[in-house]
Amino acid sequence: MNFDIATTLNSAVSIISLLGVIWISAVKITTLDVKVETIWSFLMKRALSEAIVQGVATHNSPVRVTDEAKRWMSDLIPPIRDFYAKSGRRNITDAELAMEIERRFGDRILNEVCIPHGLYMGACLLIAIQAIK
Repeated sequence: MNFDIATTLNSAVSIISLLGVIWISAVKITTLDVKVETIWSFLMKRALSEAIVQGVATHNSPVRVTDEAKRWMSDLIPPIRDFYAKSGRRNITDAELAMEIERRFGDRILNEVCIPHGLYMGACLLIAIQAIK
């Protein structure tokens, strides 16, 4: 009978420990998600600031990217539009779209637009988003 009690207690402690690990993991993941969203929001605000200061966008509601800045993206617009069309997502936020564009086209945008035109804080993503809409 002592063996049954010990086994039951051992199982209960193991389950409680496992639930504790799951709980802590869920809290940490949620906290990390909030931090990532905050950092991304910060970067996109800096992108807007850079675009306005560099004269490639105006701060109206909504933000307007200049035709010249859109021309900088001319080689990239067709593949980005194609990706956007194939995604089937029409309710995607600008932040989500920027992340997807960066993930798929970031290297090309950096080398073909940002570096040649002296942009470095994310204005290129802002231009890409506005150019495909």
